[in-house]
Amino acid sequence: MPELPEVETIIRGLNKKLLGKKIATVCVYEEKSLLQKKDFFIKNIENNSITKIFRRGKLIIFELSNEMTLLFHLKMTGRIVITEDISIQKENTQHARIKFILEDAQELLFSDQRKFGYAGLFTRETLKDFSFLKTLGKEPLTISLTEFNDCLKKTNTGIKNFLLSQKYLAGIGNIYADESLFHAKIHPNRKTAELSSEEKEALLSSIQKVLLKAIAENGSSIRDYRDSGGNVGAFQNFFYVYARKNESCKVCTTMLSTEKIAGRTSTFCPTCQK
Repeated sequence: MPELPEVETIIRGLNKKLLGKKIATVCVYEEKSLLQKKDFFIKNIENNSITKIFRRGKLIIFELSNEMTLLFHLKMTGRIVITEDISIQKENTQHARIKFILEDAQELLFSDQRKFGYAGLFTRETLKDFSFLKTLGKEPLTISLTEFNDCLKKTNTGIKNFLLSQKYLAGIGNIYADESLFHAKIHPNRKTAELSSEEKEALLSSIQKVLLKAIAENGSSIRDYRDSGGNVGAFQNFFYVYARKNESCKVCTTMLSTEKIAGRTSTFCPTCQK
């Protein structure tokens, strides 16, 4: 599933190409990918301009000139691509769910092989009641150390579970939880209440450094992720633990361990992360 760095990379690409442009036509190929009725969705998007594009957690959010808000959750295999290149168009058309044709004939395609992703359209009032958005925690790139400590005080769960739960920090998934915990030298099974002040500060620092590095590398492409231009990410080349089962630690050469934690496979170094 695309996490914060992948979504942020997509947002930056969309802003360069789409901001201020009018959506002329909306084609819905899979109504199950919508949170609302097809007619409502199309009627309230067509002939409106894109005034703002931003991210909240893993959500991609468009603000439109009619004060409606269009958002996407890519889930596991969703993609949002600008299909200027014919090769990108061919690759994504097979699983196209929604196509947006802009006034300059440029196309924006929402494709999703496994159909878990969705698009939703909201007024200002209905957006306030969208349950997923209401439960999202703070943004990890802008949260202060005081705010981070306050979040940790609210629970005594495992630290890996804390990072994956979107109600404390928004946008972190399995990849960046594993990588951040490794760089902070914290075992994923540690309880939040057990962490020292120094460990909490180290963890927040590691989270922010890892996320920023991943954004700089265009995100991580394991299988499905592509940015808005159809390009793969490169941060997978910098993994220290994630997806490195049965390999040695890059720091101490100990064989990395894996364990099911918070319902996800966690990879860690038993020496560096005691």
